[in-house]
Amino acid sequence: MDKEQLTNFLKHHYQKQKTIDLAKQVESGSISINDVLQLCFHQNQQIAFRAAWLLEYAEIAAPDVFKELVRHFLELYKTTDNASVQRHFSKIGMRLVHRNWKDFYQLTAEDLSALLEPSFDWLINPKVPVAVKCNCLDIIYALSDEQDWALEELKVVLQDFLTSSSPALISRAKRVLYKIKRKGQRG
Repeated sequence: MDKEQLTNFLKHHYQKQKTIDLAKQVESGSISINDVLQLCFHQNQQIAFRAAWLLEYAEIAAPDVFKELVRHFLELYKTTDNASVQRHFSKIGMRLVHRNWKDFYQLTAEDLSALLEPSFDWLINPKVPVAVKCNCLDIIYALSDEQDWALEELKVVLQDFLTSSSPALISRAKRVLYKIKRKGQRG
């Protein structure tokens, strides 16, 4: 399926099973993962959202294919201002910072630092949806071992969230604070 066909498909037909089917086509090479990434920045926000959803599923289904563009993805991570795309990008980011996937993708601390600043920006931006913020909390916490300043900044933000956030964000903030406390006791 070429980029124009994929764009048209994303515009008119979309549901979870279709996403799974398209991810399999990315894995087989009949859909270019580069086209999918480019469509995450489409001017039509619905197409961009659906492309980001597909990219997330493709990363899960076809990590060997995603590996080809992982560094390009990291470069583009900070450039999206579409909240729906940010949700899927941050979910991919959560996987990238996981120990097993860092090794699989051969990501350095420098590579992953491309996630840190935008994740902080999204975390403190009041217009960013709660789901994205929750994902960003996990990304920042996971990267805090490699960036000394991140943990202290994160603690400040988390304390603020405990008094002025949604129940979901409060719950996630408590969970991350608990992890920080346990980490401090071990270290």
